[in-house]
Amino acid sequence: MDIQWNRVAKPQADGYDSHIIGQFLKDKYGWQRSVPTSELRLCEGTVGVVPDRTVVVSASGISSDDNPENPMINGMPYATEERLSKIDHFLMAWPEGTRMLQLFMDEFWPKWSRLMSGEAARGSSSGHYEILNCMREGHLKGLVVNATYVTLNDPQGCCEGIYHEVGHARLESLGLNIDSHDNLLITNTQDELYDSPVRWDVKRPMSAVVQAIYSWIMLTEADIQCATNLTGIDIKDPIKNPTLTPAEASSNYMLGNVPKLQDGLEEIRKHAKLTPAGVDFMDGYLEWGDSVVNRGLTVLKEVHKENFDARYAKALEYRVKREQVLQEVAEKKKENENYQHGIEITKKLMNELEKKESEDSAEQ
Repeated sequence: MDIQWNRVAKPQADGYDSHIIGQFLKDKYGWQRSVPTSELRLCEGTVGVVPDRTVVVSASGISSDDNPENPMINGMPYATEERLSKIDHFLMAWPEGTRMLQLFMDEFWPKWSRLMSGEAARGSSSGHYEILNCMREGHLKGLVVNATYVTLNDPQGCCEGIYHEVGHARLESLGLNIDSHDNLLITNTQDELYDSPVRWDVKRPMSAVVQAIYSWIMLTEADIQCATNLTGIDIKDPIKNPTLTPAEASSNYMLGNVPKLQDGLEEIRKHAKLTPAGVDFMDGYLEWGDSVVNRGLTVLKEVHKENFDARYAKALEYRVKREQVLQEVAEKKKENENYQHGIEITKKLMNELEKKESEDSAEQ
């Protein structure tokens, strides 16, 4: 197959990227884009909205979604036509992105967050079905499906989560997973570790850095498209915020993400070891990433005006906090070789750092 690799990373108006990725999925797993039959749908009726197919229900009727320690619960009761229409409002602000979803994503499994108070908070929790699992005996009864699951609490946050997870799934389709890869595009080994602006507690393999930054390019592009293509006021909460524009609302999501994209792109540019196909693929990847950063900065400057420099400098403070988290984890690891770190320790250490900063500020 003769592939124009420089056109694969970024969603194209003609759907070229999705056709190439779809061919990889067909060759590996026999995947074919499914036609939805569910009553509820997204993306102009092309993506079925159905319950999470991986949820296990016991003989007594208890669902694995019912675990009180699981922050994401079944979102089907909340998946109303009105709420899905709001999510579509944000998804379809990006024409090329909409085209990509219509060609790639088979199903959406709605979730609801216990941790978000109604629709007041911004953001989402998300995940996706790793299609390689379809090769496991009996898994989903042999169903081969591209599916994402995202919390519905915040419509624009849900839009971000869908694009974020589809980004991960697209790279997995090309053999580039988070903790492994097949050397099609990059050749960095998994014991070569690099800085990740997304994961703070450990350094990561290059495959993980490429995956993380790609998923954030996806969601930030979606936010930029919402900022520039949507008109009127933000539909998230028009009663409490009747003057908030889509650009102002999107800037609230973007401010902390753009500087991390800058750092991640630079880390990839410096350290990624590429195959011939990877060179062309990464040319498109990096060009798109740089464009997202530059257009994102333009939106942020237009929204924050004279306050931009101070607010962006505040966002850049994440670099110092990340180094503190890395150091804390390293010290704890020295004290106890069995010490387990992960996302939760990052959150805990961040809370401790923020509490200390607040106390120091109060003393001054």
